[in-house]
Amino acid sequence: AAPPAPRAGVAATSVLRTTMWLSRCAGASLAADKGEGNVLVVWDFDWSLVNENSDTYVLRELAPALTDEMKQLQAERPAIFGKGKWTALMDHLLTKLGEEHMVGRRQIEHCLEGIPVFVEVIQVVRELAGRGCEQRILSDANSVFIDEVLRAASLKRHFSAVATNFGAWEPYMREDHDDHATHNDDILRVAPYQPRDRPHGCPRCPENLCKGAVLDQWRAELRPRRVVYVGDGSGDFCPCLRLRAGDTVCARSGFPLAKKLEAMKDDAKVLDARVAYWEDGAELARALRAAAN
Repeated sequence: AAPPAPRAGVAATSVLRTTMWLSRCAGASLAADKGEGNVLVVWDFDWSLVNENSDTYVLRELAPALTDEMKQLQAERPAIFGKGKWTALMDHLLTKLGEEHMVGRRQIEHCLEGIPVFVEVIQVVRELAGRGCEQRILSDANSVFIDEVLRAASLKRHFSAVATNFGAWEPYMREDHDDHATHNDDILRVAPYQPRDRPHGCPRCPENLCKGAVLDQWRAELRPRRVVYVGDGSGDFCPCLRLRAGDTVCARSGFPLAKKLEAMKDDAKVLDARVAYWEDGAELARALRAAAN
């Protein structure tokens, strides 16, 4: 069967958003208010700010059968759900999570409250905010997941902006199989950060988001004296190539970003930024403290 077409609610919401999904988090002071020359710390979300992949975590915890279906869809329908089509795949599976597995909004929110986060990461986010660092999230997850995790961890006020795929709760009416009563709930739908009619044109990045382009926009906007980038995945490689001398990339050891950066050394290619590798929250916190000085 073909993937479900976006319902009117999601389509309308996508039209109403400006051009791409960029939120400013309530409570965070912006570098523009503090003056130029601050340190900008850019966080990836999955496997960086949190110690999990939030998308697969929710599916695994709430409907394990969907993780098997995810792999099957990627293998059998690569043009729709294969490499570079992660957002479309997650929209399809999150729809099924609500419609077929009857997992509602509160269950998803409760699940996200328990996602693993290194204690040291929570501490260093607060510490960097206290130092006056500008902290932003640049992620291939979605706005609903990120917002819920930040809220649960009491970290939302420490981030001035989040650039990620757009998420929205869509009203859904279902019938209970046991009592045949009708229940109202919400289904989570997601849409790509990059508008489909305006491709970013970067050959390194998936069609839904070029993190390098967003980083360039943020640098032009804030003009920080230094950028510190925390990441782990292949999508973090493009922004790392745009870092400059004096910047630092904190790459998680054993993950795709670290492997790509290590391969650059073998090819005698030069990365302008300093690289700090980390394996756990304690190592990441030490690297961030050093890089933000």
